[in-house]
Amino acid sequence: MNKSKILIKNNDMNAAGSPDFTIGKPAQLIRQDSTDMGDNRTWDEWEKTFDAIPDLIAIIDTNHRIIKANKAMANKLGCLTTEAVGCHCFEVAHGLEAVPDFCPHAKSLVSGNEEHSDLVHYRLGGSFDVTTTPIYDAEGKLTGSVHVARDITIRRKRENLMKENLALGEFALNHSIHDLLIYMIDKAEQFTGSQIGFFHFLAADETQISLQAWSTNTLKNFCSAEGNALHYPVDKAGVWVDCVRERRPLIHNDYANLPHQRGMPEGHATVVRELTIPIIRGDKVVAILGIGNKAEDYDESDVELVSQFANFSWEYIVSKRFEEALHQSEQYARALLDAIPDLIFRMSRDGTYLDYKAMKEDLFYQRDSIIGKNNRDLTPPDFADLVDSSIRMALDQNKMVMFEYQLSVPNSGMRDFEARMVPGAPNEVIAISRDITERKKTDESLKRKISEMELFNRMMIDRELKMIELKKEINILSKRLGEEDRYIIHNK
Repeated sequence: MNKSKILIKNNDMNAAGSPDFTIGKPAQLIRQDSTDMGDNRTWDEWEKTFDAIPDLIAIIDTNHRIIKANKAMANKLGCLTTEAVGCHCFEVAHGLEAVPDFCPHAKSLVSGNEEHSDLVHYRLGGSFDVTTTPIYDAEGKLTGSVHVARDITIRRKRENLMKENLALGEFALNHSIHDLLIYMIDKAEQFTGSQIGFFHFLAADETQISLQAWSTNTLKNFCSAEGNALHYPVDKAGVWVDCVRERRPLIHNDYANLPHQRGMPEGHATVVRELTIPIIRGDKVVAILGIGNKAEDYDESDVELVSQFANFSWEYIVSKRFEEALHQSEQYARALLDAIPDLIFRMSRDGTYLDYKAMKEDLFYQRDSIIGKNNRDLTPPDFADLVDSSIRMALDQNKMVMFEYQLSVPNSGMRDFEARMVPGAPNEVIAISRDITERKKTDESLKRKISEMELFNRMMIDRELKMIELKKEINILSKRLGEEDRYIIHNK
């Protein structure tokens, strides 16, 4: 158990027995009622620093009353810092009449130790990493705790996004493309708290929109306009296709007052605000994902999350369109195969290559044609085992099998691939392999940059606070020697 704690002196207690302070460092707390000029200046500096910290910080006594809150906490509670003082934390923060079971402050009062909890806070609208550190007086009496809440909403959304990407892939295995589109739109709504959503394809020349799908909530509660599977000219569409024209995500938080907006067709959902995301492949916009009517304004965090989800989803949509095309006609499937940049192989149950579509330089084996050759004779044993087991699973269970692998491609080095294998003709499979090397590098780079940014922020805050404390201490020692202050500490 973590033994972190904060100490106070007896003369820092008020008549009611509660600590008469805001917050301090271990074994020393600055009194608000100090009359010493140096202490007052120190207090001012400390309070400005306290209010500048973006984390939500409050000092709470043993009766669950707020003694002091910084500006971030007060802003989140919707009040001034002075208005929060004296209020029960469970009332102003949670809207409750009693202490909730999950309260980390209550746990610190019982354990006498630092407590930690990850909370989804619906009233404050986000996820928080909460730590409570107990406060003791010099005689060892517990007088309250320092409550620090860090907003981790964006981090949680990113984590949920990765989980939903995996769930989307699982869903795609056994559902039609129409069901997949609705599932995807519903999830985009959930990420952002939106109430309406749509997904439409664009023709190759970007002049026609194929109206495809609306979210479950849109069709159930908001929209009765016809249009599913119809084609609609881009030049006659409203502001929601501006993202195609500008080739970037667009936010319209005041839809009703847009100067160039057009009227809605009869039965269409009323739009208050919207976010539209163009899905771009190469230099072409291939589809649009739109969501709307979030309770508050859309912002850049919504753009980031929905853009990532839309682009991940597109990969599954392309694969699903391909799968369904296979069932329609071999001629249509061949035309679609030629348009897909992925490596495509037709293989027998024993691993023999029957046909393939790939550039020679993209293959592991490049000496001559692979048709008629067995995969085990061309590739490393571990990869051959993986392919054989995947073929058996796809054929025996009559389902798509997905797996990732690495192969060293001549003149390209080690590459990462994602493969989807589906049953074809009797005792045959179709394997679609996509090079995901750059995507993996980008994902790893993104994770590293986020970690570096979080570490840098922590270091900068710690350094700033330490420098302020050191300058104060040097000035105090200089005064004792009868010298002037060596440092001017500017208010921040």
